[in-house]
Amino acid sequence: MNQWRGHTIMKFKLKGSLLLVLLMSFTVLASACGDKAGNSNTTDSGAAAGGNSTADTKQERVLTDALGHEVKVPANPQRIIASYLEDHLLTLGVKPVAQWSTGKGSVQYYLQDQLNGIPEISYDLPYEAVMSFTPDLIILSSADMATDDKYEQYSKIAPTYVVGKEKSNNWREELKAVGEVLGKSKEAEEAVQTYDKKAADAKEQLQKAIGTHTAAALWVTGKDIY
Repeated sequence: MNQWRGHTIMKFKLKGSLLLVLLMSFTVLASACGDKAGNSNTTDSGAAAGGNSTADTKQERVLTDALGHEVKVPANPQRIIASYLEDHLLTLGVKPVAQWSTGKGSVQYYLQDQLNGIPEISYDLPYEAVMSFTPDLIILSSADMATDDKYEQYSKIAPTYVVGKEKSNNWREELKAVGEVLGKSKEAEEAVQTYDKKAADAKEQLQKAIGTHTAAALWVTGKDIY
């Protein structure tokens, strides 16, 4: 049951940065088909990166997560585990200590230019595996990842914050939530604004190239299509 829950989280969360990559790809393809001059800037797949920017605060803070836990967030966490939230971390200029995987090298391929060399951890975050990375902060996207006493186990390893479905079902809100945890709310808001502008520009280019025709974006991973 836990494996299904973990897989469900993967299946139904649409990543903003992946969507932007697909949107940019469609823009380039549509422009080529319409014999229109392409803009080389469409190869920029990041919503907003900005490197290691200064956090909102350097003091330990107490935040209340989606499950009502009062979490003491370290002032400057260096070893973060945030399974399937890695794109948000990278957008905010932070690299995780381990990256999400479904096993056998199945990782978020579109992030590998930034996560190359980062060790993998199973999507269901086995206790022993989490402990082996000695994290100083754990961020869980959903309460489903904290069932069966898992939260208590994780919180013994490091401060553990649960984002919750209300925000994890919307990547913009999820990014802002991660930004708040990391003290990078300003950077998160700027990233959303940058993405929205790129998406609007791409939509305009698509409409010019293909008119009223519709298109679908498919994500193929293993034997699954989303």
